[in-house]
Amino acid sequence: WEEANILFDLFPDTVIVGGRVHNGKEILEAGYAFGYGGGIGCPDVGRPINDPGYFAQMWKPRSVAAVSARYCFVDKKFLEEAINYLPDVVSASALGPWLGALAARVSKRVIYSPYVETRIASGLSRKTITNEELCYFNAHFGDLSSNHVGYPDRLDRSGRSPYVPGGGNREKLPNRVSYARFLEERI
Repeated sequence: WEEANILFDLFPDTVIVGGRVHNGKEILEAGYAFGYGGGIGCPDVGRPINDPGYFAQMWKPRSVAAVSARYCFVDKKFLEEAINYLPDVVSASALGPWLGALAARVSKRVIYSPYVETRIASGLSRKTITNEELCYFNAHFGDLSSNHVGYPDRLDRSGRSPYVPGGGNREKLPNRVSYARFLEERI
């Protein structure tokens, strides 16, 4: 937990530090992204633990929307305040995203670090947020889906093709020209 303390000290606006949860072979949970998979999701689920991921993001500490509540460190003062805003019943799989969304609401930081990790028994499975929980989450935090912290905004957010450009939700940039035309105009 030394890594978590270092990150809390380095970034004073940090309220949650978490990392990857794996079974020794694959990532079960890591950094979450708002708007991914219908509300909030983890694009790295299923990735082999030795895979560095998109731009080696799995091996770098970075800001994310949320982390798994299975293994994280939460600022005590923030947690005491956040408890008042949690739903009466929240599953362990939805707790991390709820805390991340509450942190975003008060402009606080959530950090994923590969050095904060836990290995769970191989018999345990991925924890998923139920459709009912996702609908409830979106009712409260749907506006955060445009908050792209921790996941590039031009990549697929459907939950089917992580780290793939487009995915049907890509908007055209105004005044965008092809590279060939750009060169013609300047040479």
